[in-house]
Amino acid sequence: MEGIDWLVLDSPAGTQGKELAHTLKLANKVIIPVQPSVFDMVATRDFINQLVEERRIQRKKSFIGIVGMRVNPRTRVASTLEQFLL
Repeated sequence: MEGIDWLVLDSPAGTQGKELAHTLKLANKVIIPVQPSVFDMVATRDFINQLVEERRIQRKKSFIGIVGMRVNPRTRVASTLEQFLL
């Protein structure tokens, strides 16, 4: 992929194992969208736990960013999401 400055790979939720490792080989940065729902936060936490076990993340060759989606900052659930992200 010489000559490409950036490339976006959209992978399905629940990507794991060899597929996750292969995808991470192509990525410098991993952006994880999370919605302010208990179900999404639990799934995101589980996914992050899988990511930190990957060598590429441990060796700091790929970095993780988390983006809150569909968040109204004036709601209680926004506060819950903020606490989750800290």
